[in-house]
Amino acid sequence: MSPLPWNAQLWKESVTQFLDFLNPLIAGLGRSERRVAAIRYLEGLLMPGQRKSIAPMAERLGVDAQSLQQFVTDSPWSEEELWRAIRQEIIPHLEPLEAWVVDETGWVKQGSHSVGVSHQYSGSVGKQANCQVSVGVLVSDGWIPAPVGGRLYLPERWTGDRERCQPGSPAPGRWRGRRY
Repeated sequence: MSPLPWNAQLWKESVTQFLDFLNPLIAGLGRSERRVAAIRYLEGLLMPGQRKSIAPMAERLGVDAQSLQQFVTDSPWSEEELWRAIRQEIIPHLEPLEAWVVDETGWVKQGSHSVGVSHQYSGSVGKQANCQVSVGVLVSDGWIPAPVGGRLYLPERWTGDRERCQPGSPAPGRWRGRRY
């Protein structure tokens, strides 16, 4: 099966379906500003374009970068509630389930300031590297895998540094919140 060609036109054609899919998932985020920022942030991640950091995504979306940054760093919302909503929406569409999969994914990183970055084993690289690692739970009907849970793995280098783990830590280059 060849991959779906993804471009700006296909994105425009699928936005309505995307919003219909997202509405029950973001309902638990609370304030309407948070829900709008969540949609914009996800649109920015999915839109065509190479750089997926806040400033380039905001530019492509034609929105103020501050609202996206605030959503990512300061918005109080429950990841448990979001995962619960995802499971309620996804699992019924895939039943009967054929498999539950627990897997790790690593992202190679250049610096050391992103949460959880450390020299550690990454299966996606096949060796130790400076990276972030997350562990996810997926379900599948045998054809389609869908995530229903996940967490960022924090190595001892991070969990052992109590100051680094404190939200709002004033130390430069430190993790400033619990969102990851």
